Amino acid sequence: GERIGDANLAKTYAYTELYDSTLTYARQIQEKNKFLLKGEYRSTTGGVITLGAMNIPRGSVVVTANGITLTENVDYTVDYILGVVTIINQTLLDSRTPISVTCESLNNYETIKRTLFGVDLQYAYNKDLNFTGTIIHLSEKPSSNKLTIGNEAISNTIWGLGVSYKTESQWLTNMIDKVPWINASQPSKITAKAEMANLIVKKPNEDEYAYLDDFESSQSVLDISSPYAWSLGSIPYDNGKDALFPEASYNNDVRYGKNRSLLAWYQIDNLFTQNTSQTPDEIRRDKDQLSDPRVRQVLVRELFPDRQTSSYEETSTLPIFNLAFYPKERGPYNVEVDEIGTDFKPLYPEKRVGSIMRKMDATNFENANFEYIQFWLLDPFEENTDGENGEGELYFNIGDISEDILKDGRKFYESGLSISGDTSTSVATVWGRVPKNQSLSYSFDNSSVAKENQDVGLDGLKNSQEYTFPTYSKYVNQLEGKLSSNVKQELKADPFSPFNDPSGDNYKHYLDYSSATILQRYKHNNGTEGNSLSTEHSSRSTPDVEDINQDNTLNSNERYFEYKVSIRRSDMMVGKNYISDMKETSVTLANGKVSHSKWYQFKIPLREYSKMVGNIEDFTSIRFMRIFLTGFKENVVLRMASFELVRGDWRTYTKTLTSSEYQPITNASVKVSAVNIEENGSRKPVNYVLPPGVSRATDPSQPQNKQLNEQSLSIEIEDLSPNDARAVYKNTSLDLRRYNALQLFTHAEAIEGKVLNQGDVSIFMRLGSDYNSNYYEYSNPLTPTPHGTYYDNSRDRERVWPEDNRFNIKLSSLTDLKKKRNAERRKGNPLVNLTTIFSLPDAEKSSNTISIKGNPSLGNVKTILIGIKNNAGDVRSVVVWIDELRMCGFDDEGGWAVKGSLDLLLSDIAVLNTSVHYESSGFGSVEDRLQERRMSDLFQYNVSTSVDVGRLIPEKIKLKAPLYYSISEKKTTPKYDPLDTDITLKDALEGTSSKEKDSILDYAVDKTTTKSFSLSNLCFNIKSKKPMPYDPSNFKFSYVFSESNTKNPTTKYEVTRNYKGSINYTYAPLIRPLKPFKKMKSKSSYSKFIREFSLNYLPNSIVFSSTMKRYYYELQSRSITSGTINNDIPLVFRKDFTWNRQFGMVWNLAKSFRFDINTATDAVIDEPNVAVNKEL
Repeated sequence: GERIGDANLAKTYAYTELYDSTLTYARQIQEKNKFLLKGEYRSTTGGVITLGAMNIPRGSVVVTANGITLTENVDYTVDYILGVVTIINQTLLDSRTPISVTCESLNNYETIKRTLFGVDLQYAYNKDLNFTGTIIHLSEKPSSNKLTIGNEAISNTIWGLGVSYKTESQWLTNMIDKVPWINASQPSKITAKAEMANLIVKKPNEDEYAYLDDFESSQSVLDISSPYAWSLGSIPYDNGKDALFPEASYNNDVRYGKNRSLLAWYQIDNLFTQNTSQTPDEIRRDKDQLSDPRVRQVLVRELFPDRQTSSYEETSTLPIFNLAFYPKERGPYNVEVDEIGTDFKPLYPEKRVGSIMRKMDATNFENANFEYIQFWLLDPFEENTDGENGEGELYFNIGDISEDILKDGRKFYESGLSISGDTSTSVATVWGRVPKNQSLSYSFDNSSVAKENQDVGLDGLKNSQEYTFPTYSKYVNQLEGKLSSNVKQELKADPFSPFNDPSGDNYKHYLDYSSATILQRYKHNNGTEGNSLSTEHSSRSTPDVEDINQDNTLNSNERYFEYKVSIRRSDMMVGKNYISDMKETSVTLANGKVSHSKWYQFKIPLREYSKMVGNIEDFTSIRFMRIFLTGFKENVVLRMASFELVRGDWRTYTKTLTSSEYQPITNASVKVSAVNIEENGSRKPVNYVLPPGVSRATDPSQPQNKQLNEQSLSIEIEDLSPNDARAVYKNTSLDLRRYNALQLFTHAEAIEGKVLNQGDVSIFMRLGSDYNSNYYEYSNPLTPTPHGTYYDNSRDRERVWPEDNRFNIKLSSLTDLKKKRNAERRKGNPLVNLTTIFSLPDAEKSSNTISIKGNPSLGNVKTILIGIKNNAGDVRSVVVWIDELRMCGFDDEGGWAVKGSLDLLLSDIAVLNTSVHYESSGFGSVEDRLQERRMSDLFQYNVSTSVDVGRLIPEKIKLKAPLYYSISEKKTTPKYDPLDTDITLKDALEGTSSKEKDSILDYAVDKTTTKSFSLSNLCFNIKSKKPMPYDPSNFKFSYVFSESNTKNPTTKYEVTRNYKGSINYTYAPLIRPLKPFKKMKSKSSYSKFIREFSLNYLPNSIVFSSTMKRYYYELQSRSITSGTINNDIPLVFRKDFTWNRQFGMVWNLAKSFRFDINTATDAVIDEPNVAVNKEL
């Protein structure tokens, strides 16, 4: 595009972050994220209006033209099924009269209980005069006490009075008849109506709130613990010098899998841990096994004692995602011989790896704002595991992960194998056989033998084929020569050893064992050969494929972020190793003993990765996750509860929050998470309790009033430098002008081992259109809560959530500050301007500070930013909780409306319609909510008339001339100043000069004036006895003119004019055809045809039309900068002048010979490309 030559102008409008940064980062630049792209279109559908709804209640559609109510089936028709209105009054369409359509909407999904009652009184004084009176009351009772802003419960009453008068006027008819040449054939009518209505809004209770955010969904989770979503993983590839598995670089080489050990992933079926008829007897009797922490049942109340459950959920178990890693046991497709001993054990088990991976359904982590990998881990080092569990590392990879599990550069999918076992449809690799054909779908063939030849595992080989395949036959032969005889004898008795399953991929369901422990039953539950054969005991019904996300391509790229978690006794402590919390639980086991267990909560920030592998740059394309364990010398079982990805509505603000004059050192770290009553009721050093006066919401879908979780947002900041600040933000679009105050509960505590005194840090909130240039700020110093255990009583709630920490911002104090700042600017104070911060202490709490910068408005809050600032002279660390961001004190202003109309029907000669309409600010319908009621005064009038001019002159002239004229004006006076939309227009006018008042009213008032005039098909119905080409009745003349003039705060004027004039000529002579041979007397068979031959010597019809159309549009926009108006925007204009001519002739020369001519000419009349009127 064209470059902007002015550097300052370019700085104002250029939004380079849209092109060189992610969308999430670009949205942080709120001072530039302000432009809207708008468009408009003009319909040419012949008056068809779509209502956007279907099955509309009959009679609920109201159509008006300039405020005049139109008549159904006279001016318009309605298709109530499809929701379409068609205007059939051509005069309205020709005159371009603005048409408005309203209709009732049916909401089939209302969940709020509503009470509606009303009284309608009608009194007929006589047949012409009627009085009406109506009162309606509507109230709502919501199912929840937490209502979001804009959805407040209503309690509205509307009452109104009306009078109507309708009569026939013979007097008017007689007056018209006194004109000698007028003959009034129908009676005249007078219709007058007047209505008024008043909306009364109930004053809200003090405990009624509208929530901006209750933080219950400030962090939501995506469960990733389902074992069926995970599959065998590829070996992690890293081309760095510190790569854990250098062999991952090999392609089509068996060395690629030489370190793969057995890893099982599963959730234990409740039939093992609960005494049911299906529980195997040997497990039911083995109470010690059922008490083993590696397999024991975990109830919800063990980990989440504060989670309320219904009666049938009292004994519900918590789903546990188990990772059982056996580093000394061979993994699938591992044919390594050199690094194992004669006992078949690996020489270096700590180098072994177990890997699984899955696809991510939501791949744009940045847009979804996924922030953490989170899970609770049962202590793997409990004493009663006989010291079997080892120590090592747990790794997570997210990004692009290779789907090439058996690395050979080819995509394997079981359903691509021949159903008959024909090997010609596949190609051999070092691992087995891979289908040649491209995959079209992943499903088994329906034939009976298909699965036997297709469900063979990722090597493409059945067990019987593996014995003869070179890779595995060589492997088995090498084992024969290396292993001791005792070991070989043991292995040959093991159905899963290389001697019975050379590739190590056989599947066995956990219920297919006659006798085995729970851990043994799940060892081979993830095998791929035979895992779909049985309908009852299969692990999946679809083929195994090397296409985890099933996009029909093989991803072989390795670009990922890596996170390392230490599974070592010395690293299992809160504040280290991503551990954010720890719970000690006491559980009575199946053997009667009491277990004292520890659960550790891990929160792994996604942006605090240990390593970045490949050319991955951001979190916009996270398609896969991989988990692998390595570094273990002994077996380990990791039991993970609530294994999930955590996303937040609030994002960490990464740009600077301080003024440009002083930039503090910024080494602080920020962790944003959630704390709640269910998971953090026993948290240390301060346990979570609800804020004062807040109660847990109940689940309306549960008959037992089950309480839901209650949650707050937690902001943990470490090493915050003096005068530095950190914040979280949320983009929004809010209008807060109808509320009195904003409230927020806050809690602060010191991080263990760190110093935090009263007032060392303060919390601040910014409301505005951006974060740094246009905002209101309210700052409050924080009082920390002492470490300890607190209970759910009013006293302890107050200690955890001190009153001094709470925000209770009167919104009027913000606008008062703006008015004071603006008054100082008008006085010429050189220190006060829009680019500097103007601050004053809060009048009701002097320790708090209110500030303003730029020109923010409570009527257009685009951003909410909540931050923490260090007021101390040294580095500080703090944990802050925030909860219940809400509005209170609703606007209870009602309003009035008045409406009147007078219609005169002057016999069958003319119609005069007049109407006037007024609505005050605060008025609305009885079902309108707080944000839906008017915020402006509306005044509208309309006058229209239609008359047949031919009836007003002597009848002998035979003139027919339907004339239509209308004029209407709509004026809207806003309650608030359009340039300062949270300052009332009344306050803006106060104290200004007469000239300034006129200037303010000029831009503040929105005014539209429309004029229409049309004269359709004017003609003199004078014609000769025999139609002649010069008869006046052959000519028809039409002229249409419309003008619309608009002004509003952003438009100084906008003028649209349309002109259309046309002449139509039609001549159809009455002629008798010539029959030159009709007297011929020959009687031959051909003579009849000759005798009846006829010839038309004149055309049958001649049609000619000439139409000229002219369109002119002119727009002068206002330039609004920093709350002031300039008229420096160039004038925009457009004009079109066209001339259309058409000619048609039909000439039936003979019965069998027809001659038609149709011509059309469209011309554009050139005009100088300048505005017609530069000053209107």
